Amino acid sequence: VGMGGCTDSDAPNYNAGADWDDGSCEQPLVMTAIYDIQVGQETGAYTDQSVNTSGIVTGVFGSSVSVQDGTGVYSGIWMYGSDVNVQVGDEVSITATVGEYYDLTQLSSPAVSIVSQGNDLPAAELLGTAAVIDEQWEGVLVHTSGTVDDDALGNGEWSISDGSGSVRADDKGYDAIGAGLVSVGVTVDVVGPLDYSYGNYKIQPRDEADVMLYGCTNNTADNYNPSASIDDSSCEYVGSNDCSVFISEYGEGSSQNKYIELHNPTSSPVFLDQYS
Repeated sequence: VGMGGCTDSDAPNYNAGADWDDGSCEQPLVMTAIYDIQVGQETGAYTDQSVNTSGIVTGVFGSSVSVQDGTGVYSGIWMYGSDVNVQVGDEVSITATVGEYYDLTQLSSPAVSIVSQGNDLPAAELLGTAAVIDEQWEGVLVHTSGTVDDDALGNGEWSISDGSGSVRADDKGYDAIGAGLVSVGVTVDVVGPLDYSYGNYKIQPRDEADVMLYGCTNNTADNYNPSASIDDSSCEYVGSNDCSVFISEYGEGSSQNKYIELHNPTSSPVFLDQYS
């Protein structure tokens, strides 16, 4: 008599209207944070185990996807072969098998549910170039700056250093070498999730916004660089180092009746914003 159903209030399929328990109660979904997975994999604690986890998609590189939960060490992880198309900014719930792909912790054969879209991404961790090269940042969005010290490491890879040591960048998402942004001696900002393959950690820029070249951004300067996104105060102007302007006449009357006359005795244009 009455209606059967799940009478366990902790079960996801709890039925408050059930009169008696019919044995249909489902076990609550146990979630494992990305942080716990990554820390556990220091000793292989989750290898070949199925886990449920969640986070924000921070990068999509074909079948490889970086997912992050919050910020800080061990907050990111790589997922391979999502069963649904995901985009950067998606909040996702994942059921997958944990494994090590040539020492890269990876979620394989994932079943993915998109919880929401258009979410803000975790802030990239601002690190020195040598500090990036650490397993705790694997899968995490990192941000570093330095001078390109090698633009031909092979397979689209290049490296930068801020003096503390070199870190590699790769072209899985964006080919900065092909775009003409990378050459030995230039200074760049680089952002992207940290990857690991062939024995090296490497940053994976996602698009042109992740590789920002330093240079002169003033299009009136002689050394204007249209590829530069960050001005480094290096702009040069013809005659800017010469004392080529002098006051030839001035007048000072009452109230607003004042004037000065500037004279440029050279044949070159003079930019007054170079004077103070």
